[in-house]
Amino acid sequence: MNKSLLSRRYALALFEYADEKKEDKSLLQLLNVLVENWKEQPLLRNAMADPLLPDKTKYLLLQLACGDKENPVLNRFFSLLIHKRRGAFAGRIAKAYVAIWYKKHNILQGELITVKEPTPHLAESLIQLLEKIIPGKKVRLKMKEDESIVGGFILQLDSLRIDASIAAELRYLKNNLLKE
Repeated sequence: MNKSLLSRRYALALFEYADEKKEDKSLLQLLNVLVENWKEQPLLRNAMADPLLPDKTKYLLLQLACGDKENPVLNRFFSLLIHKRRGAFAGRIAKAYVAIWYKKHNILQGELITVKEPTPHLAESLIQLLEKIIPGKKVRLKMKEDESIVGGFILQLDSLRIDASIAAELRYLKNNLLKE
């Protein structure tokens, strides 16, 4: 089965169960922590894919990767994942859960990349502008700094990407000059 499809199915089942138990928002916070740890810790990913590692150890690693907070819904889900030998999909499932939660609550997630972090007032103004342009949706932006863009910004919102960076403009000019 396709990894993305499998992850989405597990995430959807988890979301529906958590929503029924009124735990969907608390799970969102825990699974956001797991997503970050999954990205930053290759040893975690390797351990979850290791068939020789005991199930109890995998379970404890997943709990620890979520911030070591107790949540009965998540604990039950982790037990199921480990039992079904799907621990290696935990990061993908967590990411899919987060996406499902935001979609169900009409929230668009995005990222704003600038050379240095914008002031809170500027960031809030941009969010308000985006919410006016996209009616019925709330916008949540992660701010990220990247000096390599030289200036300007890159906005990634759902499937929309606006690259208004100086680095992109320089690449564009270089490519057009080379064509002539």
